Amino acid sequence: MVGPLKAVDIPESAEAILFDCDGTLVDSMPLHWDTWHQTLRTYDVECDTDFLYQQAGSPTEKIIRDINLRYRRSIDAEEFTLKKEELFYAEIAKVEEIEIIASIARNNHGQRKMAVVSGGIRKNVVGCLKQTNLLHLFEVIVTADDDVSPKPAPDVFLAAAKQLQVEPQACHVFEDADLGIRAAQAARMSYTDVRPLLQSA
Repeated sequence: MVGPLKAVDIPESAEAILFDCDGTLVDSMPLHWDTWHQTLRTYDVECDTDFLYQQAGSPTEKIIRDINLRYRRSIDAEEFTLKKEELFYAEIAKVEEIEIIASIARNNHGQRKMAVVSGGIRKNVVGCLKQTNLLHLFEVIVTADDDVSPKPAPDVFLAAAKQLQVEPQACHVFEDADLGIRAAQAARMSYTDVRPLLQSA
């Protein structure tokens, strides 16, 4: 079955579950947006929060490219990333799990193979999972540090499936961003959009 499922239904045929991290397993997006704003201010940019929300799931390099065009700047993406990620990591103790999704991971631990597939850098993804005591649940972690095309390309999900030794159509994805859902669809995986679940929680 390919497509969205209601509530937290997981197909019986699913051999693996792939979770996005930020905004899905852990409530880290407020901290991410805060560190985006803090870092942008060092470049004299006051960015519209709605604009940043629309970029959720995009690689930092693309977002900075768009910001440079929008605000007529020439911010170096690599330099910006180093500054922003240092700020984020310094505050990582503030990150908490998203209980409704984290419980799914805990309940399926040992029952299905599981991976985290994130557009974040490995240091921060692993840091968030350690902070919330979730890291031990996952056999595979794919991040922006891996040499794989980012979401909405299906490559990150396909890479996780390959490492788990599971066929893509036997994987189920939990995602909170449009780009991630498009990636799951392109990978021919079933998926759950967690946003309605979080709004009703």
